Amino acid sequence: MSDTVLVALIMAGGQVLGGGVLLWWLKRRDRISQVVERVNRNGEFQGLVLDTLQVVMKALREGHINGESERMEERIREYLTKRASDGFLMKEN
Repeated sequence: MSDTVLVALIMAGGQVLGGGVLLWWLKRRDRISQVVERVNRNGEFQGLVLDTLQVVMKALREGHINGESERMEERIREYLTKRASDGFLMKEN
């Protein structure tokens, strides 16, 4: 099961079943730390995407590219290098 599908199912399950039942199920399966790591990775990536979008929109508004785009390129490169060294997908137990 892909990380995206797992996170979506957990989010939907949290809405339908309520936090208590979902938390009990995750504790029983001993997977809370994996889920937290996946949600954190997703949040980190979304933050990077939003920052990149802001830089692009500013460049379009002002009609020129400045040093911000180079800094964002370096941040993206660092993020992808970090994820590649960690492994993009978490290893299943």
